[in-house]
Amino acid sequence: MTFEFRTSINVKCGNGIVDSLGTEVLKLGHNRVLFVTDPGLVKADISARGTDSLKAAGVEFEVYDTIEPNPRDNSLEAVWERVKDQNIEAIVGFGGGSAMDGAKAIAVLARNGGRLSAYDGPGKITNGALPVIAIPTTAGTGSEVTSNAAITDAARHQKMSLRSPSIIPSLALLDPDLLATLPVKIAAESSMDAITHGFESYISNRANTLSEGLSVQSLEYLCPNIRPFVANRADSVVAKKMLVGSMFAGTVIGNTGTGNVHALARALGGIYDLPHGLACSMMFPYVARFNFIACPGKYKVFARLLGLQPDGRSDSAVCDMVVDELFRLCADLGIPTRFSEIGLDDLNIEAVSEVAIGNSGPNPRTTTRADLEYLLRQAA
Repeated sequence: MTFEFRTSINVKCGNGIVDSLGTEVLKLGHNRVLFVTDPGLVKADISARGTDSLKAAGVEFEVYDTIEPNPRDNSLEAVWERVKDQNIEAIVGFGGGSAMDGAKAIAVLARNGGRLSAYDGPGKITNGALPVIAIPTTAGTGSEVTSNAAITDAARHQKMSLRSPSIIPSLALLDPDLLATLPVKIAAESSMDAITHGFESYISNRANTLSEGLSVQSLEYLCPNIRPFVANRADSVVAKKMLVGSMFAGTVIGNTGTGNVHALARALGGIYDLPHGLACSMMFPYVARFNFIACPGKYKVFARLLGLQPDGRSDSAVCDMVVDELFRLCADLGIPTRFSEIGLDDLNIEAVSEVAIGNSGPNPRTTTRADLEYLLRQAA
């Protein structure tokens, strides 16, 4: 068997490890950073854990604390224009996927200049990027270890994907304490996003022996713990398992890519500004049923990871079990599975499918635009 698997990550995990941020920044040789976070974390006084640590270590910093849920290229370009003469040496992304992806995008601008739209897709970032230190406050995107950043093209209302090994963070700090006050909605949707990473990487056309092992390991952490985590984010033991599972899933998708769930979610995020975790969660059960015929054996493995008992059942019965459990999981977590439930009654199915078909990537079942329209109609 021939395969390739590439990664380069630096991860530290532990309760309270965020308080070492300043020291870690100095160890990496940086004295002045841009600190990227979101308004919710500022209001909850959580981002102060990071800035206080920078102050205590004597690290100088500028702050960008108004990152959007789907960060827009023009906003990020404006931030870099504001701080580009401030001798910034590294970017700290403190928050969910938006803050970390935004930090990566600004790091690209710092070394390459121009507009972010010039770096959409692989192989476009020729001059590297400033170092990024990532601190996730959700167990979701895995952006703290990935080589891509999802950024909204504000003019085209489309999600771009900046891709380069140079934007893999120099350091990721995983601190379960930061998840303790995470709102239920964000905890549920971001955690489901992590599970879609684990599953889509497992059934990807690019999956191999090594990636499959990591995918399964990520799901072994995520699947049994998602309900307890959403129920009580302050349980640091469960939160740590979710963070580690999310990190494993993020590591593997950098090699395998994702499939139709993420293709549709990116399109929905770009056109309707839907939160990424919500869009992934909503489409997951429908896409899971669609992809089943491409890899029924893997659905038996996934069923066991979900806590089901597939032994002795037909392949189609196992698929039904898996899909039913995904709908049940969404219901338990309070996540809607129809667009009508979130007030999106006039979904432009043709427009969404047109964008999504260009991003279906290594989906295991060959997919046409008509297939994507069918999946969207199921969720209407």
